[in-house]
Amino acid sequence: MPTEDIIVMGSSIINNPIGYAYDNRGDSNDYVDVRGGENVFAPDAVVVFTADNISNNGEFSSNSQITDIVVYASAADYVNGIPLYTYDIAPSQNPWWWGNNDDTGELVSGSVRAMGDTYINVAADGFRSNDPGAPDLDQLFIAPGVDLSDPGTDIIMQDTDVDYDGDGVISGNENGNDTFSIENNVFAEAAIAAAICLTRGTLIDTPKGPMFIEALQEGDQVNTLDNGPQTIRWIGARKMRAEGTMAPVLIKAGALGNVRDLKVSQNHRMLLRGPQAQVLFGERDVLVAAKHLVNDDKIRLQSGGVVEYFHMLFDDHQIIFAESCPTESLYPGKEALEAVSVEARDEILAIFPELEQNIGQLSRYELKAWEAKALKHAV
Repeated sequence: MPTEDIIVMGSSIINNPIGYAYDNRGDSNDYVDVRGGENVFAPDAVVVFTADNISNNGEFSSNSQITDIVVYASAADYVNGIPLYTYDIAPSQNPWWWGNNDDTGELVSGSVRAMGDTYINVAADGFRSNDPGAPDLDQLFIAPGVDLSDPGTDIIMQDTDVDYDGDGVISGNENGNDTFSIENNVFAEAAIAAAICLTRGTLIDTPKGPMFIEALQEGDQVNTLDNGPQTIRWIGARKMRAEGTMAPVLIKAGALGNVRDLKVSQNHRMLLRGPQAQVLFGERDVLVAAKHLVNDDKIRLQSGGVVEYFHMLFDDHQIIFAESCPTESLYPGKEALEAVSVEARDEILAIFPELEQNIGQLSRYELKAWEAKALKHAV
């Protein structure tokens, strides 16, 4: 049976949840009532659970097993294949399995192993990580698309219809059947899609002069910092609501040397250059996620309405110029395939079949959140 990845944002995971589970009564009122717990991962972390023995239609069964857990600090790190923590099953442990639960309202933080269409309870105490700072795991409650990062009561029904493809019609695997499906990856993929993007209306430096990003096509050339004019191998766009992690970062004209206002996705990395970076990190040039530069003045989040994000892919990771400001292109690693639609993924694989296996290199050193904070205070 297939092996699949479950991709979840850190905000949708809690360790040792507090609440109750009423999810095996066999009626339409089955649900879990989650009232708190430990937010063991950062809200914008991306957590990937590798599961064996998934059914051919992408659903869990009594034979399914979680075998590995990999945590990325952000969607951008996920796209770029840079893990923060890696967990494996300890030699004396067996992978978890899900099991039935009596209709007794047992504490979710106990031994309950249960699931619904949009949640699953994982006994993760057998997983170990040797990475510094990796938190210990016990009982993980996972509810893709639900923000569990704030205290409160979350009622999640066991039987839930979900319009995964967003076409307004419930059909096929979208009909609730009390069974967790990898289709729930769609919730994290929406956040990942905005990992490394520029917005409509951004002027890109090209050999022909500045051009709006929406006017660029495959085969066009773009000026790069390191390698001169480079050919666009693929370009794509996606519209989404500018809310939460999807809201763009507005960089006011002049804040980073940009000649006009510039909007980028929160995890899009900007190139910062100067003596401060050299002194602090031993690098003349560093890449910093835009969200780490927010100062609520000249660089701030801009929520509301709809934003159209554009991705550009070259043969290698490049530094391009957006509004004359150096910034990155989409990183050509296999995880970048999660940042685009299924149709776009097929297009990219036709051009770069090696992306399913190979991992490229970042063009510059990437700052972690605490490093970015140190640099921001130093300049």
